[in-house]
Amino acid sequence: MAFQRTVRRIQLGNEFRRIREERGLLPEDVAKALPNWSVYKISRAENAKGAVKVEHAAELLDFLGVDDGQKAGLLDIAKNAPKQGWWLPYTGVVDEQTVDLASLESEASVIKTYQPFFIPGLFQTPDYARAIFTELGGFSDEEAQRRVDVRMARQAVLTRPKPPEIWAVIHEAALSVKGGGPDVMRAQMDRLMQVARFPNVNIQIMPSGCALNPAMNGALTILGFPYDPPLDVALVVAQQTEVWIEERQAVAEFHGTFQKITAEALPLDNSLAFITEKRDKIK
Repeated sequence: MAFQRTVRRIQLGNEFRRIREERGLLPEDVAKALPNWSVYKISRAENAKGAVKVEHAAELLDFLGVDDGQKAGLLDIAKNAPKQGWWLPYTGVVDEQTVDLASLESEASVIKTYQPFFIPGLFQTPDYARAIFTELGGFSDEEAQRRVDVRMARQAVLTRPKPPEIWAVIHEAALSVKGGGPDVMRAQMDRLMQVARFPNVNIQIMPSGCALNPAMNGALTILGFPYDPPLDVALVVAQQTEVWIEERQAVAEFHGTFQKITAEALPLDNSLAFITEKRDKIK
């Protein structure tokens, strides 16, 4: 996978680095003191490039003088980091970004997304998704169905125990294109109105007559994870290029961008009314 580092490994690596630096230690200092650790292994662990054995993680945390409570939490992360997700059988069947997104969504506590041309994947009906894959992607019926299956499986996060808080902004253009035909689009709008009433989902519409704002730079998704310290990543899409952003300051700036987007979009109640009106006008 292009983003082949689970959220758990990223969190564990970040904590290893943070604690080591707080202690004023270099990787060389750790490698000299611990037989199971080398500078190369420390670098791989801190950059989430590979799994860390639980016993080796315990050895490192003991050396760093981590208290029992924090140690237990970090060892739990190390223990669960190698666990495989439901999406792995689809690796090689769908594109890498889809697998990456599915793996991150499965653990996110917050999902923020702006979509300028399509209904967000988490809200799509099977027929709408199939139309995208066949009419735009050019996939065969069989290939399109495999991708639809993945997209529908992703939607389990909407109703899982402790589901993520989802804030979606959708441009009016995505509601105007009749993907798959009028019947498919009516059903898609019905689904959008349904999920808009979920307690963990907020949907805003960006009107075509909006002022200039950062939404015009392209699609954006931010995922936040329930860790201490917080861990967020952003997926930026522009000019048919998708890039994952992890650097803390850069992601913070994208949070600011998303806030500006929500400020320019219609309020929640007005957005639901807008979707309803659009749905009723489909012929």
